[in-house]
Amino acid sequence: MITNGVKYTGGLIRIRKLLKGDPIDGGILPIHLALKVMAHALPFVHIRDVDGAQEIGAIDRIPLRLSLYLHGCRPVPRYQVDFSSITSSPSSSTMATENTIDNVTGDTTLSLKKLNLVQRSVFSPPRIYHPVETFISLVKNYVRHKLMDIQQGHHRIRSNMSRAERDAIDSLRSNKKLVVKPADKGSAVVVMDRQYYVDEIRSQLGDSDTYLQIPHDPTSDITKKNCILSLRFCTLGVIDKKLGEFLVNSYPVCPVLYTLPKIHKNLICPPGRPIVASTGSLLSPLAMVLEKILSPLLSHIPSFLRDTSHFLSAIRGLGVVPAECYLLTLDVNSLYTNINNSDGIKAVESFLNDTTEFSSDLKEFCVALLTLILTKNFFLFEDDFFIQLNGTAMGSNVAPPYANIFMADFESNFVYTHVLFQQFCPLWKRYIDDIF
Repeated sequence: MITNGVKYTGGLIRIRKLLKGDPIDGGILPIHLALKVMAHALPFVHIRDVDGAQEIGAIDRIPLRLSLYLHGCRPVPRYQVDFSSITSSPSSSTMATENTIDNVTGDTTLSLKKLNLVQRSVFSPPRIYHPVETFISLVKNYVRHKLMDIQQGHHRIRSNMSRAERDAIDSLRSNKKLVVKPADKGSAVVVMDRQYYVDEIRSQLGDSDTYLQIPHDPTSDITKKNCILSLRFCTLGVIDKKLGEFLVNSYPVCPVLYTLPKIHKNLICPPGRPIVASTGSLLSPLAMVLEKILSPLLSHIPSFLRDTSHFLSAIRGLGVVPAECYLLTLDVNSLYTNINNSDGIKAVESFLNDTTEFSSDLKEFCVALLTLILTKNFFLFEDDFFIQLNGTAMGSNVAPPYANIFMADFESNFVYTHVLFQQFCPLWKRYIDDIF
């Protein structure tokens, strides 16, 4: 509980230390100033003129809210859009063919149904269905009796692990100096020193060309931009009201960065593959919608490979090849994080302009979504917020089609037009960043 004041350093509250009660270098602020500091740093702390008793009550509630905040819980964003009053005018020729997105109703406006998406359900089944309630009650009674038998020694449970194995698992679980992660490739489980794991991530975040640390949570600002974007294209008739509501995530979780160790590259000090856990985040609905729009168009890319069967079919299609031909493989180094944002957006814009399936309004909608996703891609690591300056995060739904389109643009400009390629390469296929 915070009583006399809040430790404060340079305008940024160290939330985790506040919760633990650890000392922080810096001066002690009076309660009313501490509340103002928190209101500036945390979007859920609101300040108004209150007397002393109300002020102490507000302080008492802050630790709980901070705890929820650290676990990814967020309040309703400050900016919300009421789509019910919108009278949209359908955009002309939003979709023209069936090989992209099924035009279910003949209407040209994008909808959740056409994109095969559903709004997250908030349905809670009523607790009045007696057969189900009776079954649950019987199971609870059975489990309760079994537990009582075990506690009284009437029933002995045989474990499939030895005592030493159980102790080893408990020891690993309780050791805060270790991190357990699945390997980047294969099915191995990697036990790592936590300090090395953190230092390796910090070294990646130290790349100033790719990442930038920001002083506060940008959720509120990004939500405002997202609401403006959704409202605009809903008014134009590019998307319907339900899809507009889908794009604005009212209860977003904070994206979190973690890495998967690449033990196939270094078994002792493996580098980490950065992944942003963005499911349920603010930009997740935008990435889901854009992925649904772009993915059907990837089949137009000459080098596109869908899966292994597609690759084998392409090999068989070569027929008899000269004896001097060799099968070579190439890999693009860190493709997702190495795509320059402006170049990637231009590549997608050019790719969409070459298609005749979409209207100009829908193409503009896709570019607007992509721009917001790429330029506002933020995440949390430990207590710090970062924004990605270049590339897309692995973990985003739109990352694979976006990378595919960028590579297709690169191939058109630098590969297919090269004289050596035209002379010596009978087949060029690619699965995102793996080239054959």
